[in-house]
Amino acid sequence: RGRCPWFGWPLADVSVSVVIAMLLKQAVGSSLGSLMAFSSYLGTSALADHAVSPQVANASGLAVAATANFLMQRRVFAAKAAVRDVLGRYVIAEGVIVTSQQGLFVCMLPLRADVAQVCRLDGEDDAKAFAMVRAASQAVIFFAISFPLRRYWVFARKVRAGFVQTSSRT
Repeated sequence: RGRCPWFGWPLADVSVSVVIAMLLKQAVGSSLGSLMAFSSYLGTSALADHAVSPQVANASGLAVAATANFLMQRRVFAAKAAVRDVLGRYVIAEGVIVTSQQGLFVCMLPLRADVAQVCRLDGEDDAKAFAMVRAASQAVIFFAISFPLRRYWVFARKVRAGFVQTSSRT
């Protein structure tokens, strides 16, 4: 008998539908948490756009979103785990994620003119053009890096002696 690669349970005790249902539940929960964090990111970045460069505004929005996102993702993946059990991995993962998001946003900034033209906006400096570039970069990074990294590393359950363990401390 083999073991489920995600949870360490004996395969006879786990049906494929249960695994799929759990992954879907986590993907939806993670997406909703990310959506809340994304809203804080867009709001913070839009406010900061009035005072600083787009790059600095974006970085400040990402910092606010990373903090909000930790609280939301922990709730989805490891609500009972002690903060100290996941915080180190979260900080490392969030560094990779935020760096990727910032890098992709900066690379996509030249597309603002095209976005403004296609969407018939007032120009590339229109707030909606910035928001659309931010949304596109966030969506790409969420599916390519954020969800898999959080699901399979940051909030992964510890498997010892065939039993799934999570910390019960909060």
